[in-house]
Amino acid sequence: MKNLLYLSLLTIAILFFSCNDDDSTELRLNGTVILDGSSVEMSDGLIRDNGFDDSDSTYSYNFYLANGTVQTEDVFIQSSGGILVGLLLVNPGDSFVPGTFDVSFLLWNERSATVYILQDESFKFATEGTVTVNGSEQSYEITIDADFVDDLTLTGSVEGEFRLEYGSPD
Repeated sequence: MKNLLYLSLLTIAILFFSCNDDDSTELRLNGTVILDGSSVEMSDGLIRDNGFDDSDSTYSYNFYLANGTVQTEDVFIQSSGGILVGLLLVNPGDSFVPGTFDVSFLLWNERSATVYILQDESFKFATEGTVTVNGSEQSYEITIDADFVDDLTLTGSVEGEFRLEYGSPD
């Protein structure tokens, strides 16, 4: 009987320790964005739920799209593939509401988006355009049509499951 107990405990221990990555399963995206005329496959995504900001009665989500794996190092977020698209989406109210957001450079209105690209350790911010988000919880479809300075453009759509983190609206 003791041997059966030990065998059972050993089996449970092996299963428990061999599944150490189950909680961080990479949830994958499908989709392509066109960055300045070149196709970029986006394969990983992360949502940072910033929550409700009572100073201006808004709720915000950061969506991060990567052509590799979205990597979080402290507060710095990057892509293992070299290209990261960041979307800060802000809407009025006490919860995130999918829909269409107008792109503006750090000027928030009723439903606004700040869009940026991180590539080769350089940030580029969009000056105008739209971001449309459909879905709920961790499953979303995102369509981007954004213009940047120097005639740089970013268009396309991605869909799939995003990893979710909770942040702060600071």
